[in-house]
Amino acid sequence: MNNYRDEVEIEIGGKARKALLTPTAIAEIENATGKGIYRLGIEIETMQMRFQDLTILWRECLVAGEGKKNAPSTEEIGNAIQQMGIQKIIPLTAQFLSDGLSGDPEDKEAEPGEATAAENTATDSPSAA
Repeated sequence: MNNYRDEVEIEIGGKARKALLTPTAIAEIENATGKGIYRLGIEIETMQMRFQDLTILWRECLVAGEGKKNAPSTEEIGNAIQQMGIQKIIPLTAQFLSDGLSGDPEDKEAEPGEATAAENTATDSPSAA
């Protein structure tokens, strides 16, 4: 994780990419999946989500972080998720959503824009061929 709760760096296609969970990204995710973000989060945590929903979530967050022209394609994201493996991407995704939507209660003393050690530990990252 980077300096903000709603931001994570993830490797796709051998390149580090910035994903942001912004209000616009949330609206696009909800619109594309037909599910509220909290419902989707529950489905992800319980591994009852559709692969397509997982791909949409990361695509919209990468568009928010990289811009539409620079963000990887849905196919590249899907390949990266497959390569990383569902057992690794699910916890990363669940933590990303949790941090972006509710923050970490232990962080209340941190100054705005300051990260905690826990937020700087996203080490598993998918990479597409």
